[in-house]
Amino acid sequence: LRALRKTTREDATTGSLGTVFNNARTLINDEVSLLLENLATHSIHGVARGGVGKEIFNKSREYVMRFQRFKSKEAAEAVKARLTSQGMTSFEVGCFCNLVPESAEEAKAIIPTLARFENEELSALIEDVYQYRSHA
Repeated sequence: LRALRKTTREDATTGSLGTVFNNARTLINDEVSLLLENLATHSIHGVARGGVGKEIFNKSREYVMRFQRFKSKEAAEAVKARLTSQGMTSFEVGCFCNLVPESAEEAKAIIPTLARFENEELSALIEDVYQYRSHA
């Protein structure tokens, strides 16, 4: 067991997120906002009943709504598809969409695994993503 722990060290800076995340799909704030809005609309899981759960739910919903980055669900999907088609992992796409770097250097600083991309490639992706942003 000790040997297993040494070989499966998790480190997001190298893209080693652990086996639990190998096939996980990363959600961006825009998607979480849609999910929470749907839950609120349909009062699923007693959200409308009140209590601490409702307070946490509402704060979470306010947060993701505040940090939504794209004009529409379709825009968010298009951006994710574009980034994935360029070889970004789901984790990188999630970070890129939620953090919205403004330069290739910033992208590499906040998402170290993007160091494998040339600055010109990342700059082009940033420009592509910019056209879909709601606060452009």
